[in-house]
Amino acid sequence: MDKPVRYFLGHSNEYGRIAILEVAAVVGLPDAIATPARRTTRGIGQAMRMIAARGVSTIAIGLGGTSTNEAGAGLLAELGFCFADASGNTLSPCLENLESICDVRYEQPPVLAGVRLIGLSDVNAPLCGPAGATYVFGPQKGVEALAAVDATLERFAQRCTTVVGQDFANEEGSGAAGGIGYALRLLGAEMVSGASFVLSAAGLQEGLGEFDWVITGEGRSDAQTMMGKGPATIADMARHAGVPVSLVSGAVEVSAALTEAFDGCISIQQAPASLGFAMENAAPMLEDASLQLARLFASALRKRACTHR
Repeated sequence: MDKPVRYFLGHSNEYGRIAILEVAAVVGLPDAIATPARRTTRGIGQAMRMIAARGVSTIAIGLGGTSTNEAGAGLLAELGFCFADASGNTLSPCLENLESICDVRYEQPPVLAGVRLIGLSDVNAPLCGPAGATYVFGPQKGVEALAAVDATLERFAQRCTTVVGQDFANEEGSGAAGGIGYALRLLGAEMVSGASFVLSAAGLQEGLGEFDWVITGEGRSDAQTMMGKGPATIADMARHAGVPVSLVSGAVEVSAALTEAFDGCISIQQAPASLGFAMENAAPMLEDASLQLARLFASALRKRACTHR
């Protein structure tokens, strides 16, 4: 189903005319209709091609929140890669037919010549293995038979390696967004921390030492949070600046790493609730949790003021 895709244009001294595209705007998990085996990233490749045709210097691709798990094969098919089966038939790749790929060819499309590609990733997962795209993120997308799917991605990467001459499968961030990070590396993209990119652009790091307290959060916080996601990056920055930092998220699965990184981890859900209820009532629940945290902080300030009189 065709749908309009929103992206952002800007200009900076470092990146020139830059476009920022969120892959979730194209293949976001809530919008998924097809089964995991048939989902494809072709739309992302199409969007990148159209954006490049507008004469931008840089395309920054935000990775995360995708429904796909096909190592960005569909994206690659739109940007110079050709995949064929044993009979020489060109394939429109998706997870379902990755095993049928016997021949891989690549020729850089003219539209990408001179365009700087940057992958913005908040996870450092490789493409394959226990810490890779399939095992860590596949279940939340409905991917089953994880070992078999992981092996399929590994064989796909081996075929691509023979074409580009470099093996990017084990590089940090290659497993981001169902393996789109890997596909971007094949296209020559730089992979940088999405959180650091945004925080640097906002100038937060320079003035963080003047803050009394930092509050950050996300939809769900768990072990994945400490794999380079935004809240973990902010917590590290706050620690170095000597500023307390607390976490307020839609749901919190407390781990040792989380409790060590934050001065308090708070879930906005005060009682068991369905995902639908939580999403519908996220705003008032977030407001209430933030109010309670602010009252606690204000109380601590008053107590400290009294002790210094």
